[in-house]
Amino acid sequence: MGKADLAGKIILEILFVVIFIVFLEGLIQYYILVALLLAHTLNWLLNAHFWDVGRFIGITNTPPSRFFPYLRKLTKRLDKDSSPATAIIIGGISRKQGFRSTSDVDLIFIRDSGVQNSIKAVLVTIRERVMAFFCKFPLHLELYDHMQSLEQHRIDEVPVILKDTGKIAEDWYRKAGREISGLNDYDPNP
Repeated sequence: MGKADLAGKIILEILFVVIFIVFLEGLIQYYILVALLLAHTLNWLLNAHFWDVGRFIGITNTPPSRFFPYLRKLTKRLDKDSSPATAIIIGGISRKQGFRSTSDVDLIFIRDSGVQNSIKAVLVTIRERVMAFFCKFPLHLELYDHMQSLEQHRIDEVPVILKDTGKIAEDWYRKAGREISGLNDYDPNP
C-alpha cells in the first residue's frame, strides 16, 4: 500500500473515533475505548475488504455473472474522476483464470504526484471500497504512489488496464517488456 493509502486509512479511523466519542457523549476512558473499538471495526469492515476476506473462510461468494457488470460500472465512475491516474486489475483475470464464486478482483490504483492528487485518490479509493462493501462485492483495492510499486507483483500476469491517463501504465509495462490488455479482452458481453 502506498503512503497516501495508509494515511487515508489512519485519518478515516481517527475521524470515526471522534464521531463515536461525540455520539457516545463522553470523554471518560470507557467511552474512548468503545469509540476506538467501534471505529476500528467500522474501518476494517470498509477498508479490509470484508467480502474478499469472507471468501477464504467460506462465508461469502459472488456469482461469476456479477463481475463484469460491476467492473463496467467501476470503469465509468473512474472515467469521471481525475484521480487516480491509473487503474489496473491483476490476479486471476490477468492470468486468464476467469471468475468463480470464490474469486475476487485485485485492483490497483496509481495516483498522480502532489498532495491534492493524493487526497483525491484516497477519497476515490475509500468511495470504491465502501461501494464494494455495500454491493457485497469482493474487491481487493490498493492505492500506490507510483508504478514502481508494481515490481513486487507477479510477472506472469497480463494486467487489465481500466484507466491509464497519459499512458503511464502502458509505457511502464512496455519498458518492462510485458503485455497489457483491456477489460473488453475478457468481458463476454462488452
